[in-house]
Amino acid sequence: MKELRVQHRGDPIRAFFAFDPLRQAIVLCAGNKGGNEKRFYKQMIPIADFEFAKHLEELEK
Repeated sequence: MKELRVQHRGDPIRAFFAFDPLRQAIVLCAGNKGGNEKRFYKQMIPIADFEFAKHLEELEK
């Protein structure tokens, strides 16, 4: 999993993405990181992991 860091109007936006076995980039989730950084990652990483696992299951079908 990788993280794309951008800013929009001064607000930090983080998008999590990964490459599947077919080497296609999949955007997993994104959000505004403003506030507590540890809390943000604690919330977003499980979401990204879940979305990637779901995507891999779909590829196997």
